[in-house]
Amino acid sequence: MKMIAKGFRIAAILFSLFLSLCALSYADGPPGPAPAQGTKLTLPEQEELAKELFTIMVKTDTYDLNTFIALYGRVIKECPDTAKAQISLWRLSNLYLFSGDKPDYPKIVELMEHLIQRYPDSPYIPNAKQRLLNAYEETGNMKKALLLYEEIFVQHPETLDDPKLAAFMLGYAKALAATGNSQKAVSVYNKVISFGDRAQDFIVDIAKDEVQKLGTK
Repeated sequence: MKMIAKGFRIAAILFSLFLSLCALSYADGPPGPAPAQGTKLTLPEQEELAKELFTIMVKTDTYDLNTFIALYGRVIKECPDTAKAQISLWRLSNLYLFSGDKPDYPKIVELMEHLIQRYPDSPYIPNAKQRLLNAYEETGNMKKALLLYEEIFVQHPETLDDPKLAAFMLGYAKALAATGNSQKAVSVYNKVISFGDRAQDFIVDIAKDEVQKLGTK
């Protein structure tokens, strides 16, 4: 799973860089004032404010993380009905994942849960769920991790026959074992083992090791 998580992290970095390179340069000018507490901007007002805030970020020093965090936060809070709010949630999660000495997984969980709940049709949903799953695993919240795995493997049981998902199945089995369902975990590990040379050798070896460990408990 660490190799999979690393792959998704690299993809996230490249995607974030792509978004930054595609950022449009808008007219100069300070962003509008924050709306009064309890008032919500109209959609055109949200679009205008979000555009102004993104303009500032285009000109902000790359290493001025506090400014990015503050401005993305404003877009998320004050311009929630715009596409830029979804972009801000994703980019802000990138900052919490890559910019510090170590990832801030609680913040990532907060952002990705908000993105998934508030924007269920967002194009970011697949990547957001993968990032959230990784954050749940890193913070030891295996019950919530299991729910995300089950969205795939329970709702779509045919996926358990796909060797291309063998590494992902290891994570599913680990979550099952961590939440007390060792019997089903062993069943999933054995399924991975049954793939044989259709899965990578090291993945099959991990599955064999885990079956042995669970068998000694």
